[in-house]
Amino acid sequence: MKSFPISKLEDLGEALLDFHGIDDLDDWLQKYTELS
Repeated sequence: MKSFPISKLEDLGEALLDFHGIDDLDDWLQKYTELS
């Protein structure tokens, strides 16, 4: 996560509000790495 650009960290911060569990974080990170 240290290598994430500020804009992605902001996106993650907003997405965290909608997460219901660790699986949501895993899904978000998977999508981010696929787009990179």
